[in-house]
Amino acid sequence: MRIKDLTKSYDGKIVVDCVNFKIPKGKVLSLIGPNGAGKSTVMGIISRLIACDAGSVDFEGKPIHQWKGRELAKQLAAGEEIPRCTYSEERVFSEYDDDLDAIAPRGY
Repeated sequence: MRIKDLTKSYDGKIVVDCVNFKIPKGKVLSLIGPNGAGKSTVMGIISRLIACDAGSVDFEGKPIHQWKGRELAKQLAAGEEIPRCTYSEERVFSEYDDDLDAIAPRGY
């Protein structure tokens, strides 16, 4: 996926200003930043929930807005199922540390 010169403003205030990055196939990317930095707006544009004012989002060399929803969903879906876990393992993976926002098993 390639994001190029992504720009968005609301009521004259620029909230996303010429954002550029690539997400290589099979990789994961995290957007981090302070409140109001535009992270949710960028994700909204990538997911086609918000229209950008300028720039482009391309997936597999094709503009994201040219993909049909079902076709795009099939391309973005994970190819492998998550292995089954025991109840105890699921509890470990589902508990979050309140202070760190990270997975943290408690009492195991």
